[in-house]
Amino acid sequence: MRASRLFLTAALAAAPLAAQASNVADVGLTMDGGILTVIYGQSCGPFSCTPWVAGPVAPGQPRIVVVYGAPTQVYVLAIDLFSSQPCLPIPGLGNALILSPQPITLAVGVTGPGNPTSVCLQGRGAYSLSFPLGAPSGLPFQLQALAMSAAQNVPAFTIALQSTIQ
Repeated sequence: MRASRLFLTAALAAAPLAAQASNVADVGLTMDGGILTVIYGQSCGPFSCTPWVAGPVAPGQPRIVVVYGAPTQVYVLAIDLFSSQPCLPIPGLGNALILSPQPITLAVGVTGPGNPTSVCLQGRGAYSLSFPLGAPSGLPFQLQALAMSAAQNVPAFTIALQSTIQ
């Protein structure tokens, strides 16, 4: 199976597992600001179909992207060029797909154990995002993940982050 279709395939395969769970607040996505001490995104909270704006990413400068979901569960992280399509609810999955219908899968992983002192019962999975030197400046992109909700026991899309290559 092509990696570019894995994200959507995983989402659609999970759809029969549960009834529509539209508002899932215990999954999240963040990206660090590199040398800046800022974190873009949210670890948990209300879902929005509007992508969160993150700072630009310079080629060769890695950013740590963290996916939040139910502890010790599988997650999928994907990237795509900026999409102006409306977000797409998928029956059986929480929240909605913001990326275009054919995103590129960056990572498939398992979240770590949960932190009992966090606001939402979540594990974390981290990915180091880095664009090669010479990547086109000004190119907009979006990130979004699919993670398991501990509270509702359904897979759910996280918020999306929107950025540009610097």
